[in-house]
Amino acid sequence: METGSARPVVRLLLVGDRGVGKTTLIRSLVRGKFTPDVPARNTVQSIPPEVTLTPCVTELHDTSLRVQSEEEIGEEISKASVIVVVYAADSPSSFASVKDVWLPLIKKHTARTATPVPIVLNRNKVDVDPRSPVTGAPEEETPLVKECWPLCDSGDVSIAVETSAKEDMAVADLFHSAVTSVLYPLAPIYDHDTRMLNAAAIKALTRIFTIFDAGKDGVLDDVELNNFQTSCFSQSNPLAERELKNVKEVIRMNVEDGLARASSEDGSEMVKLAGFCFLNQLFVERAKPETIWTVLRAHGYADCLELVPEYTAPELAVGLDSSTELSDDGLGFLSELFDRYGHPRPSTAPAPPRADALPEARVAEMFKTTPGFPYSTMGACELLERGRFLNLWRMLAAEDPGKVMELLAYLGFSAAHPSGTAAAALRVTRSRAIDWETQSTARTVFRCYVVGAEKARQAFIHAVGSQRGAVEGVGSAIGEVDIAGGPRWVLAQEVSTESTSRKLQADVCTNECDVVVFAFDVAGGEDSLTAVVAMARDLVAPGPKALVVGVGKGRLDTAKAAAICADAGLAPPICRESVELAIAVAQVAELATELSSDNAVDNTLYYVAAAASVVVIGVYAYRRSASS
Repeated sequence: METGSARPVVRLLLVGDRGVGKTTLIRSLVRGKFTPDVPARNTVQSIPPEVTLTPCVTELHDTSLRVQSEEEIGEEISKASVIVVVYAADSPSSFASVKDVWLPLIKKHTARTATPVPIVLNRNKVDVDPRSPVTGAPEEETPLVKECWPLCDSGDVSIAVETSAKEDMAVADLFHSAVTSVLYPLAPIYDHDTRMLNAAAIKALTRIFTIFDAGKDGVLDDVELNNFQTSCFSQSNPLAERELKNVKEVIRMNVEDGLARASSEDGSEMVKLAGFCFLNQLFVERAKPETIWTVLRAHGYADCLELVPEYTAPELAVGLDSSTELSDDGLGFLSELFDRYGHPRPSTAPAPPRADALPEARVAEMFKTTPGFPYSTMGACELLERGRFLNLWRMLAAEDPGKVMELLAYLGFSAAHPSGTAAAALRVTRSRAIDWETQSTARTVFRCYVVGAEKARQAFIHAVGSQRGAVEGVGSAIGEVDIAGGPRWVLAQEVSTESTSRKLQADVCTNECDVVVFAFDVAGGEDSLTAVVAMARDLVAPGPKALVVGVGKGRLDTAKAAAICADAGLAPPICRESVELAIAVAQVAELATELSSDNAVDNTLYYVAAAASVVVIGVYAYRRSASS
């Protein structure tokens, strides 16, 4: 199918022996009446969507061995979207050619196509065959069943249709079926050998079933079934009670494990995954593939049964010095998702031991229909608390917004949100340069580079990872802190000594970093402080704020420390005692919200403290002098 134009174009090609009625069928459809005298080959006829009642333009391409060679017809076959193989009901030789000539020729010229080309078998001129249904022969003895169905069952053709152009019998149906086979192909979803939906279709339907399973208990109750019905079929009304009972009765008669009975007093039945998949398979078996494809495409699937890029990777414009955070809608969806897996229907699934935490098995279940959560190792624990769950997503939103959109699309955000796009789960903050200029910010997640001595860097990362709901990984952590403006989140990332100078001088530092923490080992004395002060000279201005943190046991001469800072154009430190390292983490958020056009901080602090396993000797906030 050609999709380059405003409306997709289906190239419908008719092939077959001479005299089987290919040209007459096209003339009958276009003119609405039987025409006995026809040329050897029709010119291309274009049928608008208004006539075919499909969302595409249909081009009818005729072939003729009287005016074309087999090679020329093969070239036409290679361009076709769908091929109708026509044979005459009164010509056994033309039916033999279907298997001996036309199907092999089609196979030869479509072998390299990206997707299978549907083949429709047409038994034409049934009006002149006494064996045809018009004579009242028993259905099981009709040639359609005896001749055509074996080819359908083998998968050689998609569908078979009997026609008579002279009697105006099923001509429109033939072409409609051919176009439908392109728009709603069977090959990607159905296995002709097993006569069942294939594994790819079951995988896609499993994801869709999980999205509508609001109770996250492996079944769909009547409310969830109707949510599915009205969501996928916009013009559809909810199913009435009698219709729901009929649906369940069909499942009961055909699927051994398709229903589950609720433990409630009303004894209502709910649909399990096997029953849900069977209902969708039933539409295929009843020649209604458009129904299952409506469901699949409503949830982002292309003909190859992969989610289309527009669904998993919608466009999101992010400026170089902007950041990405979860939007209110994104946070709301994730909180509700957490609640649903934490509070399954008591009749079908056991509740977790804690209402604010998910067992590892429930977390794995949440992501089983997705490519997998990239921070699964960081979040892995016997019980994942809500705060850590949301902070994992906050970290991912800041570092890889594309992955957030992909995962939320898989989890059903796009299907549930009025916008229909996972981009609504994120918000893009304004330029940091504007924040500095206006001295205000709406951001809630602040990125912090941690540079300096290795042990000191790791101690600060661990301090961030010790905050409420925090998540700590290798070289990074995110944690929540409370400041005057409300809760904020510090995303700390360790920068190695070897890459510090390059990182601080690069545009990426100004574009993506809010605060740089210069950590030094107090046991190293003045030399250690001098080293980090030297690193601070590489920090560009205007740009991120700076915080100097001394970590470890030891004593430091505050006067000499002040002199070292003064030599570098930094304000002298102010001493404070008995303050936990956590205050330095809070100071990061405070500095990030106290915006100005340079690195200045009005109050420069020096803290001395002892914590359980890490002693903080000093925390410095400094500013550049006008001359630096």
